[in-house]
Amino acid sequence: MTYNFVTIFNSLYLPQAISLHNSLKKFKIKFKLWAICLDQESFNEMNKFKFKSFKPINFTNFESKKLISLKKKRSIAEYCWTITPMSPKIIFDLKKDMKFITYVDADMYFLKNPKFLIDNFLKTNKQILFTKHDFNEDQKFKEKDFGKFCVQFMTFKKKGSEKIRKIWEKKCIKWCYAKPSRGRMGDQKYLDNIYDRFKSKIYISDNDYFRSTWNYKKINFKKIVAWHFHGFKIINDKLVLLHHLKNLPNDILNRIYIPYTLSIKKNIKKLKFNKTQYNHKNKKYLNLINLIKLKIIEYKIYKKSKYLTLN
Repeated sequence: MTYNFVTIFNSLYLPQAISLHNSLKKFKIKFKLWAICLDQESFNEMNKFKFKSFKPINFTNFESKKLISLKKKRSIAEYCWTITPMSPKIIFDLKKDMKFITYVDADMYFLKNPKFLIDNFLKTNKQILFTKHDFNEDQKFKEKDFGKFCVQFMTFKKKGSEKIRKIWEKKCIKWCYAKPSRGRMGDQKYLDNIYDRFKSKIYISDNDYFRSTWNYKKINFKKIVAWHFHGFKIINDKLVLLHHLKNLPNDILNRIYIPYTLSIKKNIKKLKFNKTQYNHKNKKYLNLINLIKLKIIEYKIYKKSKYLTLN
């Protein structure tokens, strides 16, 4: 059986997307990662590699006039969130005999084979798999704004999930921004209400399998399956920002972040990647200040644990 995954990214996140793919290749799992490329550059680059288990999709072929209009009004991240609910439907339509697919964020990285998670879900009479944010206890209050559930790993059965998926899609098209507003936040806060309405059709995965910066204090290294590298940014080909926290425990940095960064480093070299994922839009003075600060860190004049040089 082939396990199908779908992710979304543009040319800025090519190194992360390839790392996601390579993390799956480490395990005994027959899979295909369908890559919805938001721009021509990312589509062209992925086509060069010709990975058998990586199928690039040029999203410009699926953009309606409505979506093109929204694209001008929303940030890149907000636009990605807007189309996330569409991603399973796009692949189901392309591959008519596909029975299930798992959406996964491009900045996820698998530490263990996720096959058993999907198998456990498929054995149930549920239609969609959800994962929770499961915030650290001292950050639990964030659930009110950001929602109980995280859009990071979601499996959809073709038969039975369409009604729920379509409701989610309509909500994201209507409003999808990176700010809490009237019980909404991006694409994910909507899942709270969707779960309340369709509990009998939604399967919730064990919290221990997915960890990130917002729930790192609960990590169980024996159980964790994937880490969500939220906040990880490539500054340039010599420096990366690992996370946005004041600090992370050394065991997490050594066992999770260092291997991931090595993977990213290889991809930067392979792609000849020369872009930055780190800037303040429309704030030139902040970019200038950061440029000076980052150069000081890059040349190791000043050390800060959340940054890592790639030398």
